[in-house]
Parts: sequence; structure tokens; C-alpha cells
Amino acid sequence: MMAFQNNVALYQAPGREGDFASCNDAFAVVPPLGGCFRAGSTGTVMARFAWRDDSKPSLVNNSGTGEILGFVRNERTALVNWDEKTV
Repeated sequence: MMAFQNNVALYQAPGREGDFASCNDAFAVVPPLGGCFRAGSTGTVMARFAWRDDSKPSLVNNSGTGEILGFVRNERTALVNWDEKTV
């Protein structure tokens, strides 16, 4: 038997920096043919906007001029190769 609810939270759960604030549509930017986006010479920080690097279209930076490429979302995902053997 479940207990009867006896309290109500007045505040929403806190969000985290870089996550979307609503359930609106989200779109992804397609990387250059046969590749993926990588951090440019100045690096890329999550939860910030990104611009394409002028020297190479597959590199992105958190600063730049012109049209913004997109928003770097914090998805808390990473590629970790624990089973990779070093030679």
C-alpha cells in the first residue's frame, strides 16, 4: 500500500548548465562529409555557442565572427576506451 502524499515541492528541480530549458525541438548540425566536429585551437566549452574555424570547417571554437554554428549542449556523454590496449 502506498503512503498518501503529504508534501508538495514549491520549486522546480534545478537545471544544469548547457541543457535545454524546454521540450521544444532541438536540431543538430551535420558535420563535414566523412568526419565529425572537433575542438579548434582555442578549445570548445560545453554550454556555449560555437563558430566554425576559418582554417578548417571541421573545427569549432567558442569565439568567432559571422554566423553562429550552434549551441554546444551538455549531454554528459563521452567516449571512454577502457578496454583499449596500449602498445
